[in-house]
Amino acid sequence: MSNDNNKDDLRSIDLFNTNDLDPQGFIDKRKLNVGLKSLDEVKEIVCEMQDIEDRTNIPLEFSNNIMQWNNIILQIIKNIGEVHNETSDVVARKKDGVLQKISTLRNSTFNFNDPNRNFIIEQYSVMKSMDKKDLSEVYSKKLDALLDSMNQSKEDTIKFSQESENILNELKKKVSTETVSDYAQVFKTESNSYNLTSYIWLGVGIFSTIVFILILSFNGFNQLLPVEILEAETDKLLRYSYSNLATKLIIYALFIFVISFSFKQFSINRHLFTLNKHRQNALNSYKLFTESIVGEDNNSRNALMVQVAKSIYEHAQSTGYLNEKNQTMNSGVLELTKIIGENKTS
Repeated sequence: MSNDNNKDDLRSIDLFNTNDLDPQGFIDKRKLNVGLKSLDEVKEIVCEMQDIEDRTNIPLEFSNNIMQWNNIILQIIKNIGEVHNETSDVVARKKDGVLQKISTLRNSTFNFNDPNRNFIIEQYSVMKSMDKKDLSEVYSKKLDALLDSMNQSKEDTIKFSQESENILNELKKKVSTETVSDYAQVFKTESNSYNLTSYIWLGVGIFSTIVFILILSFNGFNQLLPVEILEAETDKLLRYSYSNLATKLIIYALFIFVISFSFKQFSINRHLFTLNKHRQNALNSYKLFTESIVGEDNNSRNALMVQVAKSIYEHAQSTGYLNEKNQTMNSGVLELTKIIGENKTS
C-alpha cells in the first residue's frame, strides 16, 4: 500500500494557488498556469486511482505504481515552491526545469508514441474496470436501461400489434370491396353479351315471321307447289298431289319452328340478361351497404355478404320473360335492409 500521508497531501493540494507555490514569483504566470494545468490532468488520474485503491483490492504492483506517481507529483510541487538564495537567472533556470519535468510527465502519460511511457492511463483503465462503485453504478444503469428498453419494447409491440390489426382490417375491407367490384364487372360483361344475343334472336324471329306471312300471301307459292292437279282445258280436278302437300307442310312447320325457337331464345337471353344485370347491381351496392354498417361489426358484415350471395345465386328469381309459375321474387334486398337497420339500432 502507498503512504497515506502522501496520498492525503496530494488530494488536498490546490495546484492553482500560485502565491503559495511560487512565492518568489520567478516563473512567468502564463507559463506557470499552463504547466499547472498539465500537472493537474495527471494529478486527477492518480488521485482517482488512490480513491479506487481505498475501496477495492488491487494488486500490490498497482499500489507501488500509485505511490511512485504520487511521490513524483509531490516532488514537482515541492520544487515549484522551493525558495532559492541564488541569483535570479539561476533560480529562473531551475524553475523552468521544473516546468520541463511537468511537460515530460504529461507526455509520458498521454503520448502513446512516447518511448518513456509511464503507463498511468493503462493502469487507470484496468482499475476503473475493477472499481466496485463504478461496477455497481454501471450494472445499475444497465439494468435500468434494460428495464426501460423492455417497457418501451412492450409498448412498441402493443402499438405495432394494434396498428397491424387496423391495417389488416382496412386491407380486408379494401380487398373485399375490390373483389366484389371485379365480380360486378364479370356480371356486367355477361349481361351485355346476353342483351346483344337476345336482340339478334328477336331480329331472327321477326324476319322469319315476315317471310312466313309473305309466303302465305304469295299466290306464286301455291302455283309452285299445287296441291290440286287440274285439267288444263276444263280446270277439272284430276287428283291431289300429296307430295306437294307434304312439302308445304314441312316448309310451314319449319318456319313455325324457327319463329317459335327465335322468340324462345329471345326470352331466355332476356331472362339471363336481367339476372346478370341484377347481380351486377347487387354487387355494386355492396360497398354502399358496408359503409352503412356502424363501427367494426364483423358479424353484420358477414351476414350482409351471405345475403348478397343469396340475392345473387338463388335460382328462384322471377324476371317475367319465362314461364315461372313456381318462382317467387327474391327476398334478399329485404334481408339486407333488415341487417342495416339492426346494426344502426344496436
